[in-house]
Amino acid sequence: AQHSLNFIELDDAIDLGSLSMIGGTNITYEEFYQGASIEIVTEPGTPPAYSAQNGAPVVYGITILKDTENKELAVEFVALLLSQEGQDAMEASGQPFIQPVICDHPENLPAELEGLL
Repeated sequence: AQHSLNFIELDDAIDLGSLSMIGGTNITYEEFYQGASIEIVTEPGTPPAYSAQNGAPVVYGITILKDTENKELAVEFVALLLSQEGQDAMEASGQPFIQPVICDHPENLPAELEGLL
């Protein structure tokens, strides 16, 4: 159980969460997932229109709102998350970080976080 919830642990080949290499190959699971697709109805009708959607790893992002009420606490939380302790905790919970960590607007990064990326 994770967070007091029961779950089924899926094999890396189908869980859409692994960013590692497939054993014995030079193919990443991300590349492998892109080979999976489903057809989504984009326009109902007779016949309906469909669009193919390809698989991709599940990834999350984090941000600090510029008008947040408690910026110091938000920066402290993100610093903890980006620390080795935070990354280890996320890894242990089945949520590994993308490496290297990506920041799309480094010019907006609080000074306290600059050394953590």
